[in-house]
Amino acid sequence: MPSTIPELIRDAGQVESRITPEAVQRRVQHRRRARGALALLTVILGLVVAAPIVRDDDDSVSVATGGEDAGSFGGAAAPPALGMVTARAASPEEAAGMATGRYAYIQAGALVIADAHGQVASSIDLPPPTPGHNQRLVGVTERALVSNGNVALIVDLSSGAVRSVGPISGGGMVLDPAGGGFWAAEQGFDYTLRDWEGRPVGEKVTLPRVSIPFAARDNTLLALVMNNGTVISADKDGVTVVGSGMPLAADRSNISFQTEEGDIKVIAGGTVRTVASVWSLRPAQTIGAASFSPDGQWLGVVVMLQNSGGINRGGTTGVVLIDLRNGRPPLLIATPFAHGLAWRDDGRVILVGEGRSMVLDVDTHLLLEIPPPVGQAVPLR
Repeated sequence: MPSTIPELIRDAGQVESRITPEAVQRRVQHRRRARGALALLTVILGLVVAAPIVRDDDDSVSVATGGEDAGSFGGAAAPPALGMVTARAASPEEAAGMATGRYAYIQAGALVIADAHGQVASSIDLPPPTPGHNQRLVGVTERALVSNGNVALIVDLSSGAVRSVGPISGGGMVLDPAGGGFWAAEQGFDYTLRDWEGRPVGEKVTLPRVSIPFAARDNTLLALVMNNGTVISADKDGVTVVGSGMPLAADRSNISFQTEEGDIKVIAGGTVRTVASVWSLRPAQTIGAASFSPDGQWLGVVVMLQNSGGINRGGTTGVVLIDLRNGRPPLLIATPFAHGLAWRDDGRVILVGEGRSMVLDVDTHLLLEIPPPVGQAVPLR
């Protein structure tokens, strides 16, 4: 995604909430300290108690017996050990196969389409945003959708025509995954699907107050209810609660969110799985943007690394790859920077930083910077 879900929530929410990204991280840090104290207590008790201490789903502490799974975590198998590598810059020879595809980004008030060598194919001037707002590239299909304050800009990539649609409320816009248009609200929390002419084409979906939509699928909106921290699914018939925590990523089949306890969960086909936890991903200490790979096998998660030696000497951020199919150990790839990420169709990852974008080959761990330096390069499908 061109903008991270936590970033979208910060920009669009503008409300007090106990479930902000910062609140989640404070809770995780509190849990870590508590677990550290518990670990020390376990060592002491180990002198007189042989049975290990495990964590149950309800966060209570119990002593495992022979009939229990001592490795249980969140009702699933214990997360496997974390593998760690450091990404390195690709040589000119290695970069040849990585410098493919085209990208879209916003620069100096224009939507730019360029290839991986920095060769600009087109530059489309955009009208200035509403005062006090920034332009944000929401997504790209055969058209680009740009948030321009309280209006939406629809940019035809082939003709260069720009259509302004509005007013749009500050609650956020999301692309229709089927490519038919985008979801937006004129006012309040009543959302409709609009075609690329800006016309409503579906039935109204009403979200609870102080809700921020972050994804859509099959005439349904996925949203975070800010004042109680629930992740919901909403359609014309009503609202269903699907989880509790900070949403990380969503596609047409999966939803991922981080609970206040630091668990990373994935919902697919009505089944909820705990696939990792913040404390099991150390030296990662803060969870950021996330995205599912196009084939649905991987969940890529941007993390901030602890300020210490070892793996993070190659950078202060990283990408954790979580295998959702084969259960292989998560892999942390340390990188010079990462703020957001998106997947290319070939399975490589685009890392977005402050004024920079790079291609990461998740198999070889090679990095290739996309020229010129831009901060939000979105791969074109």
